[in-house]
Amino acid sequence: MKTTHNTLQSMIQGTLPDPQKLAALIDAHSFEVEESLDLPNGDTQYDIAVLPDRASDCLCSYGIAREVAALCDLELLPVPRSEIAVDEQIEIVPVVIEPGAARRYMARRVQLSQSVGQDAQLSHIVESYGQRSINAVVDASNVVMFHWGQPTHAFDADKIVGGITVRKCGIQTDFLALDGNTYTLLPDDIVIADDEKILAIAGVKGGLSCAVTSETKNLVLEVANFYPALVRKTARRLNLITDAAKRYENNFSDVDADVWMEYFTGLLVSHIGVRAGSVTDIWQDTTAQTLQTLILSNTLIEKIMGKSFSDTEVQKILSDRGFSAVHNNDDWSVTISHFRRDIDCAEAIVDEIARHYGYQMGSSDWSVTIGGERKKVTLYKLSRYCALSLIERGYQESITYSFTETGDVYVAGSVAEDKSALRNTLAGLFESSLQKNYHNRDVLGVTSIRQFEIGAVFTKDVNTGQNLPFQDLQNSAYASDRLRFLQGQVLPEVHKNAMLTRQGEDVRLIVGILAAKQKGVKDELFKIVSDMLYECGLTEIAIRESVVNHTDAYIELSLSTIVDKCTRIPEVALSNDGEIATVQPFKSWSMYPSISRDISVWVPEAVSNSDLESIYIQNGGEYFLKVFLIDEFSREGRTSYAHRLVFQSQERTLSDDDVAPSIDAITAQLIGAGYEVR
Repeated sequence: MKTTHNTLQSMIQGTLPDPQKLAALIDAHSFEVEESLDLPNGDTQYDIAVLPDRASDCLCSYGIAREVAALCDLELLPVPRSEIAVDEQIEIVPVVIEPGAARRYMARRVQLSQSVGQDAQLSHIVESYGQRSINAVVDASNVVMFHWGQPTHAFDADKIVGGITVRKCGIQTDFLALDGNTYTLLPDDIVIADDEKILAIAGVKGGLSCAVTSETKNLVLEVANFYPALVRKTARRLNLITDAAKRYENNFSDVDADVWMEYFTGLLVSHIGVRAGSVTDIWQDTTAQTLQTLILSNTLIEKIMGKSFSDTEVQKILSDRGFSAVHNNDDWSVTISHFRRDIDCAEAIVDEIARHYGYQMGSSDWSVTIGGERKKVTLYKLSRYCALSLIERGYQESITYSFTETGDVYVAGSVAEDKSALRNTLAGLFESSLQKNYHNRDVLGVTSIRQFEIGAVFTKDVNTGQNLPFQDLQNSAYASDRLRFLQGQVLPEVHKNAMLTRQGEDVRLIVGILAAKQKGVKDELFKIVSDMLYECGLTEIAIRESVVNHTDAYIELSLSTIVDKCTRIPEVALSNDGEIATVQPFKSWSMYPSISRDISVWVPEAVSNSDLESIYIQNGGEYFLKVFLIDEFSREGRTSYAHRLVFQSQERTLSDDDVAPSIDAITAQLIGAGYEVR
């Protein structure tokens, strides 16, 4: 979802932080900001990755603005309302909806006072979303969708015969769309039709037969809400994933359709000049009018978050996000806004509170009640300490799936055959990751791979021997997987059985090394883990008892079994200040293998490694990726440097012939400088 800083500012009362700070704020509390782009006009465009759970309300600038206003403690401005003067002389549009074809369908006829051309202001808005300006009518329609989240459409009214019917296609037929392509429709596809022909594929694409042109004199405006599954089915089959279809399939609310019809009409009145007739509004499925109310307790908030919040804090957080909350003793009666289709349980409301404060909130204050006694949650601190300690020792963190093909705990309705169970060990996927990274060691610029992972595994209940109920695993799996993030992004869930992990759930640490020579690695791994855990007051016996897997490539141990034996957690696990490392922009790896060449050269002692690397970089050619030193020694006033040069393409697998010119050019430069290539 693309939006701009100025667009968000126009929807909020009060001054927003500067673009860099705002992007960081959104990234930490709401959505991933994939890119911030400075525009020539001084504005900043944000490309925000809105996940499916929030696509119903945040695939538009106003949804993002609602989040931003809450995070910045600013006021979200109401949607501008347009008072449209209705011309009773303009014919009303007859509309019929077949049962199950649409939730709601609104239509209005308008008369244009001038020919349809470009409007500079509307063009500018549309282009700020990365879209191409078409004409003032189409641009106004897109403004409604990208600004407010409601797809709309405009037909040339003079090309419509009779009234409008929302129905099944009924037969297999070809349809010529606005993009000039012909699509084959099936009998069950939902279409918009007049008395003679199909006008549009409902929620997906309009037809060329009633397209708006510079000759158009009258329009029929459409504001509708179609069933998500039906739109998705047709759009996916036709491979026609339009911006409108993306919003319809994510189930946005139909409650404000009348607001968007007035807004759409108002844009045309102010930018083109139109006279508007009355609106036909057929609301067939009014389910969304009934708002859902959930009961949320302060006890549940404290149980999940690990700390309590004042009633004032909870009230403000919820109201800022559009919820209506009434407090009664320990409970909150929370009425869910019609646009928040993702909220279906009390735990989801708690997640709103967690996002507001950020998962980096003061971990040193987190505690739980066990047997009536307050105790610190040390499992989180122990996990974070281990992660930071290993990073300081040069290890990289890996993240693998919690779902596997086989295990002790199976889930109903698995998404894929190879993900039908929850893992009962970290070793399987971790070892595979270790091997894949070793295969790419040249691309990574290393000679060995050192990595670790912290995560939950799931086994049968040690007391009953039975599989754990899936509903008991959902929040647990979510929380435990978040343990692997290093900056305190989530608190491990505190479970009702008064343990720090559920029966059958075990938080583990696995550390691995893969190198050309594995001799001695097994002993090295145990020493690394032992030295790290000695600092927590653990004995060698306790550490050895926690080990569940130990091979020549990795050691896996249970943190859950040793957490109660820790007498201290070093301060490194408690600090939330500062960054762990400089964050570099992510660059996708090539799907094609790299090719490496080693080169050794004798140089005078005054010549440094960086001098040689500069020659390699400057003469490496278009496929050159990186260079790193693999050997160095000096003798008789000269130094021998051995480097590995790595080449890779984003488009194809390279051959010897592809890199030979680069090697020849580098060799020529070295010889020309008076160096001896070995």
